[in-house]
Amino acid sequence: LIATFLYNLCAAVLRSIGNTFAPLCFLVLSVVFNVVLDILFVAVWHWGVIGAAYATVISQALSAVLEMVYFFKKYRPLLFTRKEMSIDPDMFKRTAKFGCTTALQQSSIYLGKLLVQGTVNALGASAINAYTAAARIEGFANSFADSGAAAEAVFIGQNVGNGKEKRAQQGFSIGLKWMILLGTIMTLFLWLGAELLSGWILPVDDHGALRDCAQYLRLISFFYPLCFVGCSFVGLFQGQGRIHIPVLGSALHLTLRVVLAGLFAGSLGLKGVALATGLGWCLAVCFHRSVYTGRLFIKEKRV
Repeated sequence: LIATFLYNLCAAVLRSIGNTFAPLCFLVLSVVFNVVLDILFVAVWHWGVIGAAYATVISQALSAVLEMVYFFKKYRPLLFTRKEMSIDPDMFKRTAKFGCTTALQQSSIYLGKLLVQGTVNALGASAINAYTAAARIEGFANSFADSGAAAEAVFIGQNVGNGKEKRAQQGFSIGLKWMILLGTIMTLFLWLGAELLSGWILPVDDHGALRDCAQYLRLISFFYPLCFVGCSFVGLFQGQGRIHIPVLGSALHLTLRVVLAGLFAGSLGLKGVALATGLGWCLAVCFHRSVYTGRLFIKEKRV
């Protein structure tokens, strides 16, 4: 956790000043080093699960240290001295509001996944394996949406803070088009590669899990443009300082997803869980769109 916090701190500062390439390089380095250590500790030295844990910790610590060295060497003017270490009450309040609200949004996402997992667990071991594999594949696809949202938030935040509202709006429009394109590509990726992707993660003799995983991926792939559009709106609202809007959108999405998953899973299996997730994205996008166009007025104060 210490290494993760240090990495995220430096990466956030670098992204805030427009340097998004360096954090990516250090992340790629961490991933590659993690894989190498996994092979060494688990496959060669047979340390088992604890070996995988050591590999993760060491690779994250290495990435954090290298990123901090890079930060200290290239962006020394941003560093502060001991005399400058004092609390600004207004800035502390704003930072805490941003951090707590974002933490609430992220924690609610994983709480919703936990509740959906409880529904899946009732379907049996084969469904659990299939859903776990599908979640790993979705995690890869969703990473592009999350990265797009972060990029939009940085760009829009920089321009809004500089009084360039029109340029921020243009950036959102362009970003939204790219996100729709990426979402469509992910739809094709998941639809065409459903069996192949499932086979990479699941045992070849677990035919039930392979079938369920492929069906889940094919059904949810149709909703992926909506997922990317929703993330684009999240980037917009976060960049504008309207951070409570994405929280409300996530709450709506997760509530509908959990409820519908419980209703559909019994008769449709994992396809019902996929359908519930997709309909949750639909509701979130409708909410974000309504706030964006002013059809849904929410009293707010920008941070």
